[in-house]
Amino acid sequence: MRKKLGISSEEFLEKYSYYHIDNKSRIFVLLRMPCPFLSSEGCGIYTERPVKCRLYPVVEHFSRKTSGEADSCDISYFIDETTDCLGQQENAEWTIETWKSNQGIDGYDELHKEWNGILLMANISGEYDQAQVYIAGYDLDRFRRFIFKSGFLDIVDIGEEEINKIRTDDIVLMKFGFKYLKDYFNIEPTLKLRGNNKLQFKQITKEIIRF
Repeated sequence: MRKKLGISSEEFLEKYSYYHIDNKSRIFVLLRMPCPFLSSEGCGIYTERPVKCRLYPVVEHFSRKTSGEADSCDISYFIDETTDCLGQQENAEWTIETWKSNQGIDGYDELHKEWNGILLMANISGEYDQAQVYIAGYDLDRFRRFIFKSGFLDIVDIGEEEINKIRTDDIVLMKFGFKYLKDYFNIEPTLKLRGNNKLQFKQITKEIIRF
């Protein structure tokens, strides 16, 4: 959305969003309401609208599912019957999958599921952990500066091709942010550390709030 508007992630977050912290210390970034992009002429960022807007009036619910020793993310879908969405007046029948395809969610769905899975699995404790989620998950320009302007690349071994893509490609950067958070919160060992030094990794993560 911020690229559609031609602004930085920091400016977008400050101007158009706010954050909410739930009773499990998880941090969520939400659009200010009423929606700043909706006018009498329709959605001003329609081609770049978020997944939740694309899904509506379908509402999704993510829950943590425990099976044996492994946890996973379970998804349920509901229809918001209180909505005045004009689409509900149509006679067409939809499945969740055909609705997602029709709304152009195919390219975002796996990223969306992975992100919500991280929020469910992460044991977030306090403001410092919340800052990790906020910067690596939402403030991508700031996360990119952290990667390239701290000593991060001296500690984390990333291939040259991936590094070059992270410099310019926000989707690649976002996927790397997911890997970073999974490793940081011990959800999954996703990063290759030089010398396998976890202590150095933990120390360098403290630098993220400086950028």
